[in-house]
Amino acid sequence: MASIFRAAARLAPAAVRAVSSSARTSSVVAASRFAFPASRSLASSASASANLGEFLKNEFKYEKDSAEPAPQVPSGFTITEKHFDTNVVLTSTYKNEDIRVTFQIDKQPDPQMDDEENEEVAPYGQFSVSVTKKVDGQDAGTLTFDITTDNGELFIDGIIFCGDSKLANGEDIDSDWRRSSLYPGPNFNALPEELQTMWYDYLELRGINGTLSEFVDSYQEYKENQEYLNWLKGTAAFISN
Repeated sequence: MASIFRAAARLAPAAVRAVSSSARTSSVVAASRFAFPASRSLASSASASANLGEFLKNEFKYEKDSAEPAPQVPSGFTITEKHFDTNVVLTSTYKNEDIRVTFQIDKQPDPQMDDEENEEVAPYGQFSVSVTKKVDGQDAGTLTFDITTDNGELFIDGIIFCGDSKLANGEDIDSDWRRSSLYPGPNFNALPEELQTMWYDYLELRGINGTLSEFVDSYQEYKENQEYLNWLKGTAAFISN
């Protein structure tokens, strides 16, 4: 880590300013020890940028060569994503319903260490599922499920019903604010076990199952690596130009 030198200037009284010529000379010599020629500073800066750019390029090549292929999208779903965007969306249909699965790589918990075995423990993943329905062409509302994944298993954390699907699925700030006041639904784990099982069966019919859960877990890791590659490529080009 580079040391940072800070010079503190003080205003001396008139009597102190009347110092000898030899003392002034000593001060100049001492100060010159911390002065760097402008040409040397520019040359060092250019060299550092070149080294940084080369390192980024090498890191990009290494990561790209060792990257795993993309996990296969579950049957019946279509995936949508963009470079430099942490959102991933899967869409599907079931009868007169539109199914939308959403997750973000930047909202996944960090791995934790197991105190007993001192080993890294896989974090829980998170995603949401919205089921939007129309009856006789009329909006029937949207069910939104908050899901937690753990080693390929999925667990329902909560279910929100909104009678206005435009509000439920809106991505603007106003919709987000209005959704914050919606009833979040009951504590799912407090529901009768039979009712809980029925909700899991409901999701299973719409392709929200262990296979999808495993895909989300795998794709989060894949997407994270892809965005790292995009970051390496972008910063290397920025530094080199």
